[in-house]
Amino acid sequence: MLTPEQIQEVRNKVWLADQAMAQRDHELFCKRIWEATAHAIKCVAKERGWPCTTFEETYAAGRQLAKESENNFGWMAALGSAELLRTNGKGLVQQEYEIEEDWDISTSFIDRMLGFSVRDVK
Repeated sequence: MLTPEQIQEVRNKVWLADQAMAQRDHELFCKRIWEATAHAIKCVAKERGWPCTTFEETYAAGRQLAKESENNFGWMAALGSAELLRTNGKGLVQQEYEIEEDWDISTSFIDRMLGFSVRDVK
């Protein structure tokens, strides 16, 4: 179970990504949504004792979480979308409309992993 502090950190990172998208700064959005995704994966991986310090370990942990889910295909697609956005954060390779289409897909991976919507503030 994530701590309230970890949950708030993930929510803050998603909020910063959403703010970048609202400003139509697609490259910054991509960097920030990957930061939020990676942070969420690392929090869950830490609970399980999985190594998660490099990109490769973080992505492997995300793949393992997807494999454990009931809808591993959907989880893998959402993780892949988040990873593509990570690539865009290093220099856009997708068109802006494609990034906008993937906006909620990447966040859905975080939601599925944590078991609730990170955009719902209580």
